[in-house]
Amino acid sequence: MVGLWFKLVIHPYKTPKFDKYHVHGVSVAHLKRYCNQLRGAGGKEELLMAYFGESLTGIDLEWFIYQDMSHWYVWNDMDQDFVQPFWYNVDIVPDRSSLVNIKRKPTESFRENAIKWREQAARVKPPMKEAEMIDYFLQSEDPDYVHYMLAAIGKPFAEAIKIGEIVENGMKSVS
Repeated sequence: MVGLWFKLVIHPYKTPKFDKYHVHGVSVAHLKRYCNQLRGAGGKEELLMAYFGESLTGIDLEWFIYQDMSHWYVWNDMDQDFVQPFWYNVDIVPDRSSLVNIKRKPTESFRENAIKWREQAARVKPPMKEAEMIDYFLQSEDPDYVHYMLAAIGKPFAEAIKIGEIVENGMKSVS
């Protein structure tokens, strides 16, 4: 309640619409986005702490509601507690071999699958070079596609998506 009073009386500040954190995301990245959204608050830890629950949803919000907030004296106390239970999202970073196991769902288009795959490839450490990405991506694809997509080797990933879409459209027209 003090946070609301502070907002209305002392510090006229318009509360932004927050991006909601989903447990499948990376909690550290959410904290950075959240702090950036409140940049206009002048770095006031009271505001950061008061509105943090507004940026959560689902299981994350449930976690927040059941916390003993009395031991959160500063923002760092709260952000450390938030990162802790969701740290597994950072620990489970995909590696090169797990990328090969990402398969397209029957309801996904080639493009949708390629974008999903590329998002995971961006998380691999150390970062992959473009040519390496194409190699691993082709290994994850249906063998029928790989035969036709050999032209994608050595090309940028965006080109591989275009080639894959052409192959997909050709395969649909033949069926």
